[in-house]
Amino acid sequence: MKMLALFRGLCLIYLLLLLRLAAAQPPVPVGTGLRGQYYDGRNFEKLALTRTDKTIDFNWTIGPDGNHFVSPGPGVPGEYFSVRWTGYVYAPVTGVYTFHMATDDGMRVWIGGRKVLDSWVDQRVTRYTARKKLTAGRYYSLRVEYYQVRWDSRVVLAWQLPTKAAELESPPLIDELDAIPSRYLYTSLPAAVKPILATNPTAAPAPTKSSGSIGIVPGAPAPKPVPMRIKPPANVKEAAAASAVVASAPGVGLRATYFAGPDKGTGVLTRIEPVVQVAWQQKPPVPGVPAQGFSVRWTGYVQAPKPACMCFTPNSTMPTT
Repeated sequence: MKMLALFRGLCLIYLLLLLRLAAAQPPVPVGTGLRGQYYDGRNFEKLALTRTDKTIDFNWTIGPDGNHFVSPGPGVPGEYFSVRWTGYVYAPVTGVYTFHMATDDGMRVWIGGRKVLDSWVDQRVTRYTARKKLTAGRYYSLRVEYYQVRWDSRVVLAWQLPTKAAELESPPLIDELDAIPSRYLYTSLPAAVKPILATNPTAAPAPTKSSGSIGIVPGAPAPKPVPMRIKPPANVKEAAAASAVVASAPGVGLRATYFAGPDKGTGVLTRIEPVVQVAWQQKPPVPGVPAQGFSVRWTGYVQAPKPACMCFTPNSTMPTT
């Protein structure tokens, strides 16, 4: 009897510890979908519509009234359009996931910054499959691109959890695909989520070669311009010359702050970059920042070499502010 009572006591203590651990775990916020950007043109020529899509499972071939070439939304044509979905996908369990895409026409998918599915061609509705191991509790950057030219218009991104994929003897048909539920899809990282930081995020990285024009080297802090605070005279030219900011030394570049998501909160890494001209080619820009869904803020000063009307032209695949 004493041994039985001891065993019951140990079981009760173990159960209480489990309940306490479960209570300490923060609840997983429910996702609302992905950010969808719809373009007029098959190659993302003109942005027409931005919205949040709960999931990627659309059939714009025939509308409810039997009409063909259905527009996905206001300002988007029924043919010759393209869509880019961006955000994050949450992995509820650890294991090898099976991802399916069904498309008519072209479609490609990146998960965690790596391209896992790619069929960027005109085609009838076709299914493609890829497998990728994910870790439970982590958020992976997700990017999906799609274009449609004519005839049918179908796009689906589905998955099978590791346990369910192992139970199936044959892959499901296109109409049987389970699109990734919206509760696992996020337009941005939840506020409570902390990005995985680099081992030493403040250390200056060694110079590396890349496809862009940025070569990072350790350097002195940028000189701090000192504006002259005087009362402007009546003459406009004299006022402009008197209030000009004079640099104390040649410039070394701008301060770049990298964020693993929108530019909010504390950045993952800050460094001095000589110029703003780079193409990351689907690779993480710095350690601790995903290849997709990140943001960068460059700050500093620019010195005008001479009085003139300067034309500044941003060139980016994503919106700039």
